[in-house]
Amino acid sequence: MRKYKKHISILILILVLSLTLVGCSSKAEVLPPKIDQGAEIVEITGECNVETSASSVVVSSDANIIDGSIVVISVNGMDSNVLAEKEIVKSGDNLTAEFAIEDDWGDEIFGFVVMTIDSNGKQADHVYLAYGENFEKVKTENMLFDGKSTIVVFQSEKTKIR
Repeated sequence: MRKYKKHISILILILVLSLTLVGCSSKAEVLPPKIDQGAEIVEITGECNVETSASSVVVSSDANIIDGSIVVISVNGMDSNVLAEKEIVKSGDNLTAEFAIEDDWGDEIFGFVVMTIDSNGKQADHVYLAYGENFEKVKTENMLFDGKSTIVVFQSEKTKIR
């Protein structure tokens, strides 16, 4: 009986180790959305900049995002928390937002300009037509994938505000 328990214990140990190793070997890789063959790729380029004064921060970008796109411009703290944000609809060169500096912001911040397939609402039809339903036609140095779509992100350099 003792030998039987020992064999069962060893078998259970081997099974547990096997399952653990199989679980550790798989990679949770997030891939970009699939693009239809022959689809026209749209390259989005640009930068995000932050200018400061004694009482405010201006976040701006020269990104060539098409007019009518919903874009979120934000100020983020060093801990990545959003300190302030504004949603705008791109029209001409308006990728700019001004924010009053708050006492609890800390000494350094980052500026962000972000566009997603549903940035606080549905994008206009012509935006999906140009960029794809999941922004799969977008090519940029500054993009992330959330498992279903491309997220366009422009980040400023770290900026001292105090």
